[in-house]
Amino acid sequence: MKNYYYLFWADAIINYRKFHPNEIGWRNRVLFLGSFIFSLLGWTIIAWLKYTGIYILPLLSIDIFPGHILNDFFSYIIEFVMPFIIINYGFIFHKNRYKKIVDKYKTCVKSYAYTYSMIILIIYGITIIISGFFWDVWKK
Repeated sequence: MKNYYYLFWADAIINYRKFHPNEIGWRNRVLFLGSFIFSLLGWTIIAWLKYTGIYILPLLSIDIFPGHILNDFFSYIIEFVMPFIIINYGFIFHKNRYKKIVDKYKTCVKSYAYTYSMIILIIYGITIIISGFFWDVWKK
């Protein structure tokens, strides 16, 4: 059975390297983009759990900057993106594990990362639209 997590990363690394062969900081960019996609899924799951009342997670509130946009942005980065960066770095990029993963799954590459990312973006967009118009979840 295929491990879809590693399949996602192998596909993302292979495709990124195919279109940007000479880029020096490609590992950081792929790590951040993949972790950002996973963070959108994490936020979407938290939003639906909060809406249904199954699990109420108090969201982090930072009040350092004037205005709420920068505070909300850094709260999101700390609460959702950073844990995924740490996890993905440990599983994929620590001690160049990505080389083994790419070698193992290079024959299975069929735009899994792109398809997964688009599905997550669509689900995230639908959740944003629904929560903006119909839910009072974020007003509490």
